[in-house]
Amino acid sequence: MEYKQIRKGRFLSRPNRFVAYVEFGGKTEPVHVKNTGRCRELLQEGAEVYVEASQNPDRKTGYDLVAVKKGSRLVNMDSMAPNRAVGEWLAQGGLFPSVKKIRPETVYGNSRFDFYVETDRSPKGAATETEGPVECEPGRILIEVKGVTLEEDGVVLFPDAPSERAVKHVRELIRARAEGYETYVLFVIQMTGVSYFTPNAGTHPAFCQALRDAAGSGVHILAYDCHVWERGMAIRKPVEVRLTDCITTEKADTQSVNTKQPERGGKGEADELPLADLMKPLLCWYDKSHRILPWRDHPTAYRVWISEIMLQQTRVAAVMPYYERFLEALPDVAHLAAVADETLLKLWEGLGYYNRARNLKKAAIKIMEEHGGQMPESYEALLALPGIGSYTAGAIASIAYGLPYPAVDGNVLRILARVRMDDGDIMDEKVRQGVRKRLLEVMPGKRAGDLNQALMELGAVVCVPGGVPKCGECPWGMVCRARAAGQINDYPKKSGKKARTVEKMTVLILQDENRTALRKRPESGLLAGMYEFPSLPGHRTKEETLSWLSERGYQTIYIRRLEDARHIFTHKEWHMIGYAVRVDELERPSASSETGFLFAEAGESEEKYPIPSAFSAYAKYAGIHLGHGKKSD
Repeated sequence: MEYKQIRKGRFLSRPNRFVAYVEFGGKTEPVHVKNTGRCRELLQEGAEVYVEASQNPDRKTGYDLVAVKKGSRLVNMDSMAPNRAVGEWLAQGGLFPSVKKIRPETVYGNSRFDFYVETDRSPKGAATETEGPVECEPGRILIEVKGVTLEEDGVVLFPDAPSERAVKHVRELIRARAEGYETYVLFVIQMTGVSYFTPNAGTHPAFCQALRDAAGSGVHILAYDCHVWERGMAIRKPVEVRLTDCITTEKADTQSVNTKQPERGGKGEADELPLADLMKPLLCWYDKSHRILPWRDHPTAYRVWISEIMLQQTRVAAVMPYYERFLEALPDVAHLAAVADETLLKLWEGLGYYNRARNLKKAAIKIMEEHGGQMPESYEALLALPGIGSYTAGAIASIAYGLPYPAVDGNVLRILARVRMDDGDIMDEKVRQGVRKRLLEVMPGKRAGDLNQALMELGAVVCVPGGVPKCGECPWGMVCRARAAGQINDYPKKSGKKARTVEKMTVLILQDENRTALRKRPESGLLAGMYEFPSLPGHRTKEETLSWLSERGYQTIYIRRLEDARHIFTHKEWHMIGYAVRVDELERPSASSETGFLFAEAGESEEKYPIPSAFSAYAKYAGIHLGHGKKSD
């Protein structure tokens, strides 16, 4: 098939399904989009597009968008082109050597199929997942054509958006096959250079299952790519069809899952979804979509342990430089057990939750004493280590050793609460235990670690806690009950947190010409053993601050008010005001002895003394960068 008048332009935007704006030589014009699919991966701002001039002078838009350049590949996105190309191809003997009749748009049952064909010979061998070449008796043939434009890393998928109409057509073909018709689903891939075709389980699992059922019932599932050029498109050659890679099972079909809000008999009780049937599409999604992260590259127990402790309540992007620096300084359990406390806290500086670092060392010492310096290989032994709970033990056991133990964190609780529409309070330990039990029952023997990481990944990048979840990218999107009910942001249910206490304080950047005063905090309690800038309880005036300094023998040269700052801990908030104070005679023994201050240059402070990120708003006035190469955390 060929177009008549083609013009090249640059895509700008698509305000709705039917209209796009294209730039031609500096002039912007609206054009008709001949494809109602999402096509988000194709229609990117600045993309090279091709349009056909309309032959209808009464139309509001003068052009139809028919093709787009994706990288080096030209993709036809005209939804009418597949049928035109197939019609020409069939007439030329492309699928059947001898065709007696071709009739487009043929009604059967409650569906209208793209082609009815009569032939007296078997079709040519084609790429199909059924055993051997396809065969048919002379007679009646029904063909449903589906245009495919969605491509990811050489794999082409259909559909790019849920299509109940497509499911209905496939189910009708199954019925037609039972009544004696030879039936086909023909996927026309509107591009070339692809690896294989597979149904898009992440977008529409019901269609995937219908297609698989059809293949089992004798419906032929074929895929052909196309030669695409600026002025046209033609069927080229067969492409491999894979129906089992990312297919869901019948129980996960949206037709057999109740998407209405279920009646619940008690707290945290939701009628069960068949979680076992949801694991395969999740793992398939993970295989294709997971991020490349340093701790996944070589997942030893030690590396997994360190990464999981760092990642608790901390973003991946923030953790990565800390992880690499930590592993370089402390590459194994022995080094961790022997590290000085201040060095350990300095490596952790900026991550917060410093007790986690201290527990790492405590656990390392126990591993050296009780396990010969080797990370224990049993879930129970891992759980007995300081700072390791059920989540971390499950992560290490599954990822490092392949043991079938779940790792249930906030991501997992949120995902399952949404997909099951479970009203249970995720802060309730009984609810958490229930989730662990259900996951334990469905853990795959060979991919337990991948399943745990897939759940973590899904919660981190798709089913996110804040903002708008990316439901269109979710492998469970079509069976998610909260999504179906329009209540995705109402889950999970969580009991209200106890109000944090507020503590007011005055922070001093106390300096002479080159040095800044620091003070070590007590060895127990909040931020134990860390170093801080001197501070006074409450919000002090300049006069009160000067008086306090004078009483301790300091001669103030000047004092300057700094900005206010706030830092939030789990159960406490610091509301801080600050002063930059220049003083004389900092080396007086009486002063340093009384206050417990030490005075250090900026470079020494950065290298030696761990300072928590709670003081990041004021560290810049001392020329100190906190954390891993950052000015503030």
